Amino acid sequence: MVKDKYVGKWVKPHHDNLKAQVGRRHDQSMEMIAWDIIDKLEIGPDDRVLDLCCGNGMITKIVSETAGEVYGVDFSEYLLGMARERMSADNIHYCLESALNIERIFPKGFFDKSYCYFSFQHIDPKDAPVFIKGLLEVTSDEGMALIGDIPDKRRKWDTYYNTWHLKSMYILLNIHRILTRREGEDYLGWWYHPDELKEICRDLNLGCQTLDQDPSLPYSEFRFDLLITGKQAGGPSILREKCRTY
Repeated sequence: MVKDKYVGKWVKPHHDNLKAQVGRRHDQSMEMIAWDIIDKLEIGPDDRVLDLCCGNGMITKIVSETAGEVYGVDFSEYLLGMARERMSADNIHYCLESALNIERIFPKGFFDKSYCYFSFQHIDPKDAPVFIKGLLEVTSDEGMALIGDIPDKRRKWDTYYNTWHLKSMYILLNIHRILTRREGEDYLGWWYHPDELKEICRDLNLGCQTLDQDPSLPYSEFRFDLLITGKQAGGPSILREKCRTY
């Protein structure tokens, strides 16, 4: 098995089921999630799309059936191996890179639409401006970027940890997290307030809006989405050879 820092932490390689590998239940519809992304970004057959933190490619594959071309980027060699093996298509390209360094491998304005889903909770708040700036840097002037499924700090206590039993579990889990040096605000990762992200976008001179999730989505009761637009300089129409394709 390829060693990387995510295996055994957020990635569960002992699961053959692709959903279980990335912490999704068997009854959760990846199609519903993918189509929510497609609808919000208005992805069509002429679009070149970035799936940042693509994991094992379940959403990437569905989006590729609507988009012209999709680039899936992740920092986990194991997950990209699964994506390449089980979620490939002629118009999908998988690249190994950190979400904080995508400007190393893609030119400015390379993508028409970009998204990151179910992963922003693993971005430390101090790195959030770098993450958002990079995502919009590689997205075209006319494009949009979606950061989806963000844990909502406003709903942390009244919706998620909403009983004394769960609050006690929170304390115990965080003791374990600290002892095992696991990153994040708690075992889910980092929780964000929508105003924090709006302020980052304002500082970067980017337009944005926070979106409530459709109630049919798996974690809509305590998560939200961020839709970002902004003016970025255009770039060349070819992919840099630095892309470490996996």
